Amino acid sequence: MINLIRSFIQVIIGITILVSIQSCEEVPTDIGSGFISPDDTLNVKVLDSETDTIPLLATQYKKAFSNFISPFILIGKTAGVESSGLLRFNNLPSTYQGVTVNSAKLFLKYVNYYYTDSAGTLDFNIYKLTQDFSFATVTRDSINSGSYNPAPVGNYSGTPVDSVTISINLDNNMVKDWLEFAADPNYHEPNYGMIFIPNSASTTIKGFGSTNANTIETPYVEIALTLNGQNDTITLNTTESNFITDGDISSLPSDRITLQSGVSIQNFFRFNLSKLPSNVIVNEARLEMYLDTTSSYYFSVSEKRIVANLITDSTTLEDTLSIINSEIQGNKYILQFNPFVQFWANGTFENKGIALSTLSKRLNIDKFVFYSPTYSDVSKRPRLRITYTIRN
Repeated sequence: MINLIRSFIQVIIGITILVSIQSCEEVPTDIGSGFISPDDTLNVKVLDSETDTIPLLATQYKKAFSNFISPFILIGKTAGVESSGLLRFNNLPSTYQGVTVNSAKLFLKYVNYYYTDSAGTLDFNIYKLTQDFSFATVTRDSINSGSYNPAPVGNYSGTPVDSVTISINLDNNMVKDWLEFAADPNYHEPNYGMIFIPNSASTTIKGFGSTNANTIETPYVEIALTLNGQNDTITLNTTESNFITDGDISSLPSDRITLQSGVSIQNFFRFNLSKLPSNVIVNEARLEMYLDTTSSYYFSVSEKRIVANLITDSTTLEDTLSIINSEIQGNKYILQFNPFVQFWANGTFENKGIALSTLSKRLNIDKFVFYSPTYSDVSKRPRLRITYTIRN
């Protein structure tokens, strides 16, 4: 599981860097320059939120992303967070028209990811989707109670531990419909897949191998059937999967900055840079934040870095351009974002702030909590420091 997560993170980083590089092709060559001609400058100055009056504002918000690339199907509910899994079996054999399904079992491999209780109870029902969603793009905003048939087609209650594979009996008629639809695209019951919705008895969230997991961890179904008087057993293992997660941000403490993957809790971070002249070369712009480890939740192997995006619309919170934080020193995170501040100083973009999120936001539900600008202990508040040179 560890190597697989790292592989997905490398893909995300590669895409982030590619997008940022392509988007920055028109960046002035002096951004973040460490080589400043004496003929072009007067002197080096520093803006520091610890010594200068630089208002820092932090606001929580949620942004829906598709978790299609995750190696997990996350199911369960706890601590104000609820996660539902999505699963569809594709490329079914087309030779089973008129089949009788005698039994069908779904097998899910627990891959030792949990939030937040490894020994907690997992309790969920499975429902038949009644709408055709693109699993690659579906988000929590796409699905509601009208998206599935309210009659359960399977259920599970238990405490999966230690990489166990759980088995769930599926409704025979639903699986028959899958095979009939594969044989006849005009069949009256299309195969749109299933949704796994946690019940109130759940006290944790558990991760099962998804379509993107290692082969031995991906879901599969074993079907015992009869066709033309002949008994047979077949296995379905070509899938696509996703998970949709939501959580309440209204109860988050106002003196913290919470960034959570899966739920996609982000932070709208703003700076009043009226004291920064426009005719400057930005040598360094860094934001330091301190992690509240007690309130955070992640594994030792978790991807701990965060991402800053340049906000282009402070109303819709649309963003562009990404920078990954460059350094973690114990509980101190250091984000170098020289290009963003240079853009603001040059007038290339208006200063509408940045969006902070986790690098793993499409993979899991890890949570990173930082002290905000309103935290009582001033030494733990975020610190902004900009070093710049005024041009002649």
